[in-house]
Amino acid sequence: MTTEERLEKLEKDLAGVFLLCAGGAAVQKVVRAETFELVDSTGEVRAALAVDENGPGLVLVDANGKPRAGLGVGKEELMLALSDQNGKLRAGLGVGEKGPMLGLSDQNGKLRATLAVLEGKPELALFDANGKAIWSVP
Repeated sequence: MTTEERLEKLEKDLAGVFLLCAGGAAVQKVVRAETFELVDSTGEVRAALAVDENGPGLVLVDANGKPRAGLGVGKEELMLALSDQNGKLRAGLGVGEKGPMLGLSDQNGKLRATLAVLEGKPELALFDANGKAIWSVP
């Protein structure tokens, strides 16, 4: 395909994508990309939306550049991750093939509590700082 043909195709693809707002600014109806990054006034990335071989994901970053929240949809699961100001994972909520699970971690990122309903059965567990189960039901 020649450069002129590619340009023509691009113009056709973009035809009808732009609309005029009441204020006269052009608005895109559809924007397609594998990754979108939102930056703050200093140009630092504060949010990213991307799709890779595992599925779509969204990451929100604080003013210090630490990832604080993430949402991902994988092939077999959905995950929401919440991190503290140091970027350590503190809470994770997931829904997988066997059911939903909530995990809570300490300031070191060590898993300390889980609550789940796996294959229709509720489970609750507490762990010490070394990851050893100290209490669980059932």
